[in-house]
Amino acid sequence: MRQNIRTLRNWRLLSVLSITTLAVLLLGWLSSAQVRDQELFKVRYGDQPQLLQMVLLRARDNGEEGEENPPYGGVSNFCVSWDGRLFYFADLMRGDLKLDDEEDSSVSKTEKRQVPWVQVYDRSGRWVRTVEIPKGYPSYFRVDSQGRLYVCADDGVEVYEPDGRHNKTLSERLQSAVRAARAQYNLENSVAFLEVDAQGHVYFWVSLKREMVPEGESNMEQLLALTPTGGTRLIPIESFSPNGIDRYRGEIITANYQRPFTEGFIRKHETILYDQEEQEVIDSATCSLHTSLPYKVVDSSGEVARTFSWQVDISHHASNLFDAYTMAFCGCLPHSVMTDAQGHLYRLYLRPRVERETLSTNSGLEWLRVDRGFAIVEFDSQGRFLRVRARDLALETDFSTARLWDVDREGNVYWVEFQPDHLRVMMAPRQ
Repeated sequence: MRQNIRTLRNWRLLSVLSITTLAVLLLGWLSSAQVRDQELFKVRYGDQPQLLQMVLLRARDNGEEGEENPPYGGVSNFCVSWDGRLFYFADLMRGDLKLDDEEDSSVSKTEKRQVPWVQVYDRSGRWVRTVEIPKGYPSYFRVDSQGRLYVCADDGVEVYEPDGRHNKTLSERLQSAVRAARAQYNLENSVAFLEVDAQGHVYFWVSLKREMVPEGESNMEQLLALTPTGGTRLIPIESFSPNGIDRYRGEIITANYQRPFTEGFIRKHETILYDQEEQEVIDSATCSLHTSLPYKVVDSSGEVARTFSWQVDISHHASNLFDAYTMAFCGCLPHSVMTDAQGHLYRLYLRPRVERETLSTNSGLEWLRVDRGFAIVEFDSQGRFLRVRARDLALETDFSTARLWDVDREGNVYWVEFQPDHLRVMMAPRQ
């Protein structure tokens, strides 16, 4: 009897240990498993209204030598609605809109002007609508939480309702606030729209007039925040490191140091852009690598909400990816950091060698060129590495592109992959 009880206890203990071991192994596998990238949908290029217009480079006949090159390019900007249900593309190479005298007294009723479009699709790739952009230019645009489209413009921004109607009242109110800020802060005329947050603050990248800048400092390190009531705030940023705007919390994420910054310096690092077809280096850029960089989070009133140390060296997790995007590709553009609703941070990393690829049609007579070697890396809100979300991406082209990736509020990551006759929308789902 005692032997039977002892045997039963041993079996129970073995069962518990086996279940525990399996659970540990399963949790370890789940934590290390990479969710595979998936194609959400594709959109073909074409002249039809529900497709995207792409003008490829083409081989030229002898008789065409010496003629001016035709326009080249297509989709230059891409964004996703906050809930990840709608996808917006700048369709810049097409669109006819007849302007009447009420809209522009300098244009006759019979005269037509080329205007760009923004094309909208759902998650299955079904065309939803075309938004014609007679005011502003969607080389860069974003959507707010209500689905309104904010398009960059000479006077600041133009706003379009979700159904495509131009919101003249809101546009003029924002433009009036930009003009007032120019005078108040002695700003240059050029402003670049960046983002709109959940509270309705609208952000622009601006620069001080040269005579207002202290000697030896850059005049390109200011963000202008407009409040929904028309108030303004000028916020300094550090443009030599990636920075961005948390649209869910209305906060600016920017580096928090004075140049030159030497703490945690690792080495100088070179990124090269290599043309695969020509077998030659097109360009190169050198930057400094650090183990970490001090960052701060600034609210829309200009107050520092918190600081943290961003662990930018991820060599222990991804040995061939480096924090070199801003210096190698982005220059001083301040929109290379994105967030989700949880507060996680996303930024671009580069391989040491970015490769320019030529994508040719089946005939070989037309082609476009993309630059491959980018990765999207996710960190927590304190700048600690979480995972590489996607790698080996082609997020730049040799025609002008602004942003070809985005993150929705749930942390799903999306990007555009160009092909010779279509583009694909790819997704790395939240793990």
